[in-house]
Amino acid sequence: MRLPDTIQRLSTLRDSLRFIFAHPLGSRSKAATFARWARWQVGSRLLPGPAVVPFVNDSVLVAEPGMGGATGNVYVGIHEF
Repeated sequence: MRLPDTIQRLSTLRDSLRFIFAHPLGSRSKAATFARWARWQVGSRLLPGPAVVPFVNDSVLVAEPGMGGATGNVYVGIHEF
């Protein structure tokens, strides 16, 4: 991995963590929010295809890596608060 790639990945990681910890819902339970984030990061790389995750009012959310809005919902519950 080249240095610019590493810097970009670290910048993306920093931005993601800032989002989940600054979000009004994510900041309520930082440990649980971090666990959801970490579970998504690992699981989305190990299991191929879309993931079905619980969402609001007994609905489910179908999300894939790269779907920024959807993964924001996975991390904090409701991306747009």
